[in-house]
Amino acid sequence: YQIPNLLDFAAATQSFRISAVKMAMMLETGRPLEAAAFDAQFQLPDARTLSCLLSLRCDKDDPEELLELYRLVCSKLQGTSCSHCHEAFHEGSSCGIFDGDTFTIPVTVPKIFVPPCGHAIHTTCLGREIIPGNSECRGHCRQCRVANAWTGIDVDPMVNAFCLLFGPYVDKRTQEMCEANELSITAIKSIAEICTNFSLELAGLVSASSAWLLLLKRHDFAEPHMVNLVGEEV
Repeated sequence: YQIPNLLDFAAATQSFRISAVKMAMMLETGRPLEAAAFDAQFQLPDARTLSCLLSLRCDKDDPEELLELYRLVCSKLQGTSCSHCHEAFHEGSSCGIFDGDTFTIPVTVPKIFVPPCGHAIHTTCLGREIIPGNSECRGHCRQCRVANAWTGIDVDPMVNAFCLLFGPYVDKRTQEMCEANELSITAIKSIAEICTNFSLELAGLVSASSAWLLLLKRHDFAEPHMVNLVGEEV
């Protein structure tokens, strides 16, 4: 059976969605004490598992509960640091963008990502690594050099993060081109490289062209006509 309209389907199933936060809290605290006699090897969810549940967050999740879950993820990562900036994780981590401005990361974008190897990275640090010239080992953990091996569950929040971080950059470049009344080959190459780098970080789960199209769809640009012209060159 093929769903004719995904938006209608999402609206119809919204009331049946389970809170990702509540699911995580059940995994973390819901095991009865007597279960220890039957399952001595039972382990609480690790940071990767909880971060995946954070990736599934929805509008039903209370912001305070999301923050509490984020604190829990950080506690799981206690004693470790970001594989890019080497700073410790805490609830205020990853609150700035690479140009020095600060912003509040929306509910659809996790503050950190945890690959299967367990070496977590701040969302904005991942953005810094996507900037042209900032990395030589695309798609691999910068700490252990193992492939990040991101999965389908990571794609949507990573695309959201990509659009949040680089939408304003593309917007600024296109406005400059609009004011100059000409296309900038340097800016176009930089935008194309950013999309390519993002694709390489995800090991091809999202193609470079798809990254650009998703950016067009998810960011509200000030000069849409110029963005379309830039897109043809990108």
